[in-house]
Amino acid sequence: MTRLAPPSLRNRISLVLVVSVTVVLAGANVIVFTLAVRFLDRRIDTQLDRQTEFIEGFLVPYSRSPQAPERQRVVADDEPSAGLYMAVVDPGGNLAFGLFIATGSDSAPPPIPTVLPDAPLETIDDDTTARVDGHAEPFRMRATGLDDGTVIVSAVQTTTTRSDLRLLMLALAATSVAILALVALLSRRLVGMGLRPLARMEAAAQRIADGDLGQRVAPSGPETEISRLGASLNRMLVEIEDAFTERQESEQRLRASQATLRRFAADASHELRTPLTSIQGYAQLLRRGRITDDAEAIRAAARIEDEGARLAALVDDLLLLAQLDEHAAPVHQPLDVRDIVASAVDDRRIIEPDRDIDYRAETPAMVEGDAHQLARVITNLLANACQHTPPGTPVEVVVGQGDDEVTVDLVDHGEGIAPEARAHLFDRFFRADSSRARATGGAGLGLAIVASIAEAHDGRCTVLDTPGGGATFRFALPTPDRHEPPPPAPEPREAADPAGARPAAAVEEARR
Repeated sequence: MTRLAPPSLRNRISLVLVVSVTVVLAGANVIVFTLAVRFLDRRIDTQLDRQTEFIEGFLVPYSRSPQAPERQRVVADDEPSAGLYMAVVDPGGNLAFGLFIATGSDSAPPPIPTVLPDAPLETIDDDTTARVDGHAEPFRMRATGLDDGTVIVSAVQTTTTRSDLRLLMLALAATSVAILALVALLSRRLVGMGLRPLARMEAAAQRIADGDLGQRVAPSGPETEISRLGASLNRMLVEIEDAFTERQESEQRLRASQATLRRFAADASHELRTPLTSIQGYAQLLRRGRITDDAEAIRAAARIEDEGARLAALVDDLLLLAQLDEHAAPVHQPLDVRDIVASAVDDRRIIEPDRDIDYRAETPAMVEGDAHQLARVITNLLANACQHTPPGTPVEVVVGQGDDEVTVDLVDHGEGIAPEARAHLFDRFFRADSSRARATGGAGLGLAIVASIAEAHDGRCTVLDTPGGGATFRFALPTPDRHEPPPPAPEPREAADPAGARPAAAVEEARR
């Protein structure tokens, strides 16, 4: 058995309107009809009162005159009070005089009947039916007794009144039916127009359910409940779209993070396996006695020591990155970037005495941060510039002061950076040379450490093109709100001055 579909909202509202109008019209018709009946009854009562006064004052004396006929009929075509009956009954109960004013134009009117009911005259004060001209006619009659026992009878024919009431009832019914038909038609039209915004909302919701989250509900005009509903729906759609977008971005970040983690694990395994393999190989040669010459044994031990140092440096870099990933706040203290940059330039000049490293710092450069980490940044950037440019290529280091930041530009004049590699320069273990040969670079963590330290200090590191060829790495840090006047900028020592050389440990650290 199939269930009938429930009526639509438009049909339900139209039905409610039609039923409501029907009830109102029915009540209004009852009130109008009741008022009309009361008005006609009051008019008949007033006419009966006047007839009674006329009979008592004129017809009673006239009926006692010997010249008065017993009965009289008057036919009036245009008499508004036609259909009237007036009679005088003597104390003995006989008709003394009767006057009937009828409607019509009979040439030979028949005798006047006695328009009296069978009930006693004293009880007559309501509608009754009597025989007039051989037909049963409705009358409104009133009998009034006088002191001498005479009874006067006054009656008004109610045929016209009843006909008028029937016509009024038919007119009210026809008018009500027409009004209800008009209300039914207009209500469907107007309700359909009023529900049009809801229909648009339904269509938009259907498209949203199909996956189109960019749908919005158009405004429905002035401030109404439907317009507020549309605005609320739009806000909800914005939140839903933002939630879905955030979810998609989160999934993308998760997939990217998983891919990065897998790549990181593979790259770290490769970088750790190389020195470990060398250490294991030389150790096995020494243990098995394959190396008998003292000079070869010393070289093998030195090789093991170098690979161990390389492994320790790699582990230190990974540990630093792990600490930075945990968002550990660096030690903030007032620093002059010029001191840090001058020391790093000195170290690099000692390592590469044949390379021209130009250093300029003409303005104060006060920041707040961790001196060791900031020195690591400058050292890594210098090492990266020297590693990826031919020997003897000049490198420039420029310290600048802006309105709200201090910048350190490391400018090289090498071959530059390929556009496809720029997006991954600061990724961990990224190297432009996919062969990962030792001669073309390190483990690929230097620039990643730079980016992490810059982020920890609320700074940034960007890559620009050097005019004429090459790359410029710009390291920027925000300036503190207040700081003491900086001391004079120190001058870097000449690389050829052996007395100004830094300790071997610092040089080795810069080399790594």
